Amino acid sequence: VSLLLEHSADVNAHGNYHISSLIWAVGRGYVDITRMLVQRGAKVNVGDKYGTSALVWACRKGNPEIVECLLRAGANVDTAGMYSWTPLLVATMGNHVEVVNLLLESKPNVNALD
Repeated sequence: VSLLLEHSADVNAHGNYHISSLIWAVGRGYVDITRMLVQRGAKVNVGDKYGTSALVWACRKGNPEIVECLLRAGANVDTAGMYSWTPLLVATMGNHVEVVNLLLESKPNVNALD
């Protein structure tokens, strides 16, 4: 990935299903690649073809390091994805307590409905 970025690869390019490299890395739990893409300007609030953001994917996976990285990069804590599920709802459904606590620190709308 770093070699591609060094040769001016588009960090925000999308592949099949409108999945960006950031969403791909987040969905697979690749912390270092996620950080690298964010540092290179990956758009953290762009969703896949269903509108599911990288933050929702990270909350689904329950990875606190990635969630924290995305929040620090300005990810919208209230962006709803597929089925209108918010990051907080997805993290709660997965029983990802550490991720839920990180999200609560960002003051999400705890009354958002799915």
